[in-house]
Amino acid sequence: MKKITAFLAILVLICTLSGCRGKEDAPTGVLQMPAAQTQQEQSQNEQQSQEQTVQTAPQSSDKVTQQEGNDTSVSNTPTSQPSASDKQQSPETPETPASGSENTDSKADSSEYALDKEVRFFGRTYEANGIYWFDMTLSGFEFSFNGTGAEAVLCTESNGPDHTAFIKVYVDSGKGTSMAVTEDMQTVTLAKGLKKGKHTIRVVKRTNARSSSVGLYSLTLIKGGTKLTPPAAKARKMEFIGDSLTVGYGALATSSTAKWSTATEDGTQTFAALTAQYFNAEAQVVAVSGRGMVHNVDGDSDKLLPQLFEYADLYHSTQKWNFSLYQPDVVVINAGANDKITTQVEMKTAMNNFIKTVRSKYKNAYIVLAYRPSSND
Repeated sequence: MKKITAFLAILVLICTLSGCRGKEDAPTGVLQMPAAQTQQEQSQNEQQSQEQTVQTAPQSSDKVTQQEGNDTSVSNTPTSQPSASDKQQSPETPETPASGSENTDSKADSSEYALDKEVRFFGRTYEANGIYWFDMTLSGFEFSFNGTGAEAVLCTESNGPDHTAFIKVYVDSGKGTSMAVTEDMQTVTLAKGLKKGKHTIRVVKRTNARSSSVGLYSLTLIKGGTKLTPPAAKARKMEFIGDSLTVGYGALATSSTAKWSTATEDGTQTFAALTAQYFNAEAQVVAVSGRGMVHNVDGDSDKLLPQLFEYADLYHSTQKWNFSLYQPDVVVINAGANDKITTQVEMKTAMNNFIKTVRSKYKNAYIVLAYRPSSND
């Protein structure tokens, strides 16, 4: 017993003289040297630290990472989606969710994009909690790289098979490939097995914002790829404001009696997309199926086009649109087909006021009013 007491007394004395601290006093992220470590062990650790940098991983993460030896596999895939209230309170400065602990070899084999700097978004896109949403028809993103392929983690808040979000993926100058986004968080291979060299991938949403949403959570190159500067925006800019005719309602339907679903929508086959393509211009769409100037197709006055014009996507966020981000040369307004119960006086007043609003936002743009009633109501 006396030997144990003496040993403890000596141990306390050693700790006191060597300045030993409890774990609660250690600064976050600093490796603490054990008090009983010998000088020889300390010198060996100092030599090792010069040869290899040790990084401590964040305590928690749900970021998607690649596994070593598998170009397309993912781990730690997030299973939860931010709520609508969280999205509406998004920070002003975009931030990428913190990455989790990753194998150093895997990090060397892949390259993840900084979405706020290394990817070009187009259309009425917006950021919320690190996710970049591109809900409006013909909105999306593009990026360039040297390598053989890339994959993305996409998000959606859409529910039900009739409200599936569809995108089109264009690799270089090739034909677009349609893909469905059906999960809250879904890993999508945008391209693989490409010939080594420079490539550009463009992702475009083909379905309308009222019925579907989609956002980009992360973007990673397949093993061995290197990031390049994204393509510049086209010099000419156009904006198309409208309803179902502008979002591509029923563009893929096989008959006039086909049941509606987002699967039959394709904004890339509308007059808006084809007009912009003809003039080699950017095409920004502010259009929602069924919306009108005074009354919507069902006779209500909720979320009319003049109101939607002020927002990035009022169906999924309350973020006002920053008009300085995109100043079109030409604005085409094709609206009013859903105003079946609206009188001529109401229509003239609403349209006149809306044109004034558009002019106040786009002082130098040509404004084209393309309106023809589509029914006898």
